[in-house]
Amino acid sequence: MVCCYAVRDGDSAYLIDTGFVGGLNVIEKALEQEGWCELTLKGILLTHGHLDHTLNAEAIASRHDAWVMAPGADRSLLEGDFSGEGLGRVGGVMQQAGAALLNYRKPDEIIWYQKETRFDFPAGIEIVPLPGHTAGHSGFLLGRHLFCGDAFASFADFPHLPPQIFNNDTEQAKVSLGVIAGMDIDGVFPHHCDKASPEVHLERLRRMAASIK
Repeated sequence: MVCCYAVRDGDSAYLIDTGFVGGLNVIEKALEQEGWCELTLKGILLTHGHLDHTLNAEAIASRHDAWVMAPGADRSLLEGDFSGEGLGRVGGVMQQAGAALLNYRKPDEIIWYQKETRFDFPAGIEIVPLPGHTAGHSGFLLGRHLFCGDAFASFADFPHLPPQIFNNDTEQAKVSLGVIAGMDIDGVFPHHCDKASPEVHLERLRRMAASIK
């Protein structure tokens, strides 16, 4: 249902988001398959506070003694308050129920980042604020590729914005999509997508941005 990514920096690894149900085992197996299980998993970077991206953060952080960073504007979401406004109330109720059923636990300690936060890890990564899906929704730029969170979902026959019931501000989400489309980058890594290349995902995003008004 959701993609998350691992970034290597020397002998260390970092996760970008932590997946949803079953994600914990999938992540561990993927790291093993890549030969990365001997690396030190130092940290977790969260693009935003929705349950399908944060469910496994506490378990992974505890297992690996890793830190967790999340957008300060999404603090209430990370603390388990998924209530929303307008249509967002519907998505909020769904997430609140899911959090209870799945025994969501927030990480013991969270480092709250802002748009001006600068990282010393992984080498060269930068925050790109992309509000709209949530207030603090952000992407992470590494070199010429952007991990774009839920800025859009990228499937061959159906690239689309997140459903309005899960957005904090859909009009702002459209603006953020345009921001990405205008960036001088080579590709994007969406967090709901098929197995196309980052370059193809970026092409889909730019076509979407050009068609949205």
